[in-house]
Amino acid sequence: MELFFDLCFVVAVSQASTQLAEQVVEGHLARGLGYHAAVFFAIWWAWMGFSWFASAYDTDDVPYRIATFVQIAGALTLAAGIPGAFEGDFTVITAGYAVMRVGVVSQWLRASLEDQDPARRRVARRYAAGISLLQAGWIGRLWLPEQGQMPFFALLVIGELLVPVVSERGARAAWHPMACTVSTSSSCA
Repeated sequence: MELFFDLCFVVAVSQASTQLAEQVVEGHLARGLGYHAAVFFAIWWAWMGFSWFASAYDTDDVPYRIATFVQIAGALTLAAGIPGAFEGDFTVITAGYAVMRVGVVSQWLRASLEDQDPARRRVARRYAAGISLLQAGWIGRLWLPEQGQMPFFALLVIGELLVPVVSERGARAAWHPMACTVSTSSSCA
C-alpha cells in the first residue's frame, strides 16, 4: 500500500513538472517557477506528514489503512488540481491537501488516545491541533483577494514547518516503526 501511496505522489510531481514545462515553453519562466514551488511544497509536505506519522505509529491495521486510503484520495485530488493551480485557481489542490491533512490529523488523534506514554500523547495532540489550525488557514486563503494570497501562503508554509518543532518541544513522537506501534508503544524508547 505504501508503494501505491508513493506512486500517487509521483503522479502529482509529474503533473507539476508538465505544467512547469508548459509555462517555460509559453515564456512564463518566473510565473511557472513560482507556481511550481507552491505546488511542490503541497506535494512534498503532505507526503512528509504521512511519512513522519508512519515512522512513528505504523500499526498497519484496518483503521490505519482506511486513513491511508483517505490520504491517497487526497493525493489524487491534489494532483488533479495542479493544472488549475498553474492558472491561479488553488481550489482543487487545496481540497486535496485538506483531505490528506484530515487523514493525518485522524491518525495523530488516534495516537493521542492509544499511546501509553503521556508525553507522546501530548505530542500527538499538538500535531493534530497544529495541522488542523493550519488547514483552516489554507481553506480561508481561498477567499482572500488575489494580492493577499501569496503573502498568506508564505505565512502558512512557515506555520507548517513549525508544527513539528512546536509539537515535539519537550518530548518527541515515537520513531522506530519496528519497535513502536500504537498498541505496543510501551516498548518505545
